[in-house]
Amino acid sequence: MRYNDYVLEIRSNLAAALGACSRLNAAFDFTPSMCNDRHSAGSNQYCYEFLFLRYKWLWRGRFVGTRRVLPPINKRDNKMIKKLSLFCLLAGAALTSIFAQADDHTSPQNAVTSIVSFSTQNPAQVVGALTKFSQTDCRKNAPVSIRLMADIWNGTETNTHSVLMTFASPKDMAATFGAFAQCAPWQELMASSAQNSTPHSQYVVRPLVAGGDPSKDGAYTVWQMRVENEVAYAEAFETLMQEQVKNGDLNGAYGLWRVVGGADQEVTHISFAGAANLPELLSGSLQPTKAVQKFYSEVGELRSVTRQVMNTVVGDF
Repeated sequence: MRYNDYVLEIRSNLAAALGACSRLNAAFDFTPSMCNDRHSAGSNQYCYEFLFLRYKWLWRGRFVGTRRVLPPINKRDNKMIKKLSLFCLLAGAALTSIFAQADDHTSPQNAVTSIVSFSTQNPAQVVGALTKFSQTDCRKNAPVSIRLMADIWNGTETNTHSVLMTFASPKDMAATFGAFAQCAPWQELMASSAQNSTPHSQYVVRPLVAGGDPSKDGAYTVWQMRVENEVAYAEAFETLMQEQVKNGDLNGAYGLWRVVGGADQEVTHISFAGAANLPELLSGSLQPTKAVQKFYSEVGELRSVTRQVMNTVVGDF
């Protein structure tokens, strides 16, 4: 069967799309060495990104165990496949808990968070679909934290919401998506997502710095940036956050993530600082503290901020 025939099949048969998604479980066994295999790495542009997020591997899942190479994907089908990628990743929206609630044997540094941003003209439908899904055994038995965010101020970006799906470990991530592929409520959620949202961006991140309790937060400032010296920046950021907490200038959770899937020239890392509500978050923007001014002077050449976003928590599901 030719590539275009698969496009037609997926468009007309949702079950086929879900079957392709389930085959992507093998993607979690991906290692960088595969990038040296011309049959495994269709394009080095995408090879090192987290394969579960990339549309290209949705189609390669149809050829697991073969040597067949897919033909180029045109712009129209590229856009369509990205929408199917949203199918495979979440439940109808996109941004979960800022940190993984790790179990007794898992370090928070082992956590993995999937961030999927999208736009919707029907946020009530998105919330309703997630709420319905959260009440099922499929969701209750899954080791994942799911949080929906409203991206209120995000500059020139067009996304309206984000969903974070946070796992205590990569194994939990693989197990969760493997179970979801066989779960009818999850498939219903993906179908609702396709009807009520348009995908915007996808990231997979790992924590470098973490502090505070995100379950008590209602709003965040998020910095998307390019970091040139990760070690030095992480040290400076953690020192700043600890000083802010000590002085009472920060009462919410904070963190720094490395982008391991979806990174580009503009975004290699993401940091955030939370507050109980929007007024409290905004109160910290009136005048930079001495600690903040010192931080700015130290990291000026270590990073360049691409975008600063403010968002609020819609709910945990």
